[in-house]
Amino acid sequence: MIRYFNGYVLFPLLEKAIKREILSKQRELKTFNQLGIEQQRQIQKQELVKMLNFCNEKVPYYKELFKNSGFEISKVEKDIEFIKDLPVLTKDIVREREKDLRLPNAKHKRKTGGSTGQSVVFSYDDFGLDWTAAINVMAYEMAGCFASR
Repeated sequence: MIRYFNGYVLFPLLEKAIKREILSKQRELKTFNQLGIEQQRQIQKQELVKMLNFCNEKVPYYKELFKNSGFEISKVEKDIEFIKDLPVLTKDIVREREKDLRLPNAKHKRKTGGSTGQSVVFSYDDFGLDWTAAINVMAYEMAGCFASR
């Protein structure tokens, strides 16, 4: 009974108290997973283009990268295959250019475990951290570990 209370009563109350939005994002993920594959691909493409535009406007590293590499977001809008023109972001780049990759309102730092080499620190804003938490909660549920457990 206490597990049920913790998972289904206490967690939502604490989420509201600390002004987080994890459960709503988890519901959005579940709704997305129920869509047909074509609808999913269309949404993924739209969200990718939105994210690329956001990065171009707000993240100094990407603004510079897009300009110097000639990467054009408009090409991705027409054909998602053009995402392959974007150079891969590596851990070394994240370590070297951390300040240029950080959003001004990123206040949460998370460090990788270092199992594939030297660990890396990633910075999140509230929005990104909530999405990360929602994906983690959903992954636990997919593995059979529900909030009541």
